[in-house]
Amino acid sequence: MSELTLMEVLQLIHNKTKPQGEVYLTHEWRFVKQYETFFLNNCLDSVENRGTDKKTVLDLNHWKLVSETQQIGLFTGDSDENTFLSVSLRDAELPLWVRPVESGDQLTLKSGGHQLVRRIQIDQKVPNSQRASDLVVVTQENEILALVNRKNAWREADQNATYYQLKLKNLEERNG
Repeated sequence: MSELTLMEVLQLIHNKTKPQGEVYLTHEWRFVKQYETFFLNNCLDSVENRGTDKKTVLDLNHWKLVSETQQIGLFTGDSDENTFLSVSLRDAELPLWVRPVESGDQLTLKSGGHQLVRRIQIDQKVPNSQRASDLVVVTQENEILALVNRKNAWREADQNATYYQLKLKNLEERNG
């Protein structure tokens, strides 16, 4: 490693305005800073193909596998410990889809404003390496209902619509 590369690593570590970053040490290794964590990463081992371009439709009252460790579903009936959002939906808003976060995605806030998903991830200190694997639940009209595991959008209750429960099940807990 050159002296210049070592200086870049030290600058990254001490830079309080840049909470995340990386410095390539060689073609095979990189130094990674993620908030208060530092580590070396083997670039050849870190194939970051998680199938993030996949869009999954949610069938009513069925679980869908959205990662190696999680299932998500849209259900009628009562809430339980797996429910992360109770929402009223009109027929035109169905089916719901689960898809990766896209640039410009935003959630509706109770105040009537919007918040960018990217800003939510920054505020919650989600490492860059995990942001690409975050998922959103969207209506047929592409309205974002939730940033899964992070924040739900606010929606006015619609008395003329049907209530549904969005549920998330962690498979690790079931097996552990």
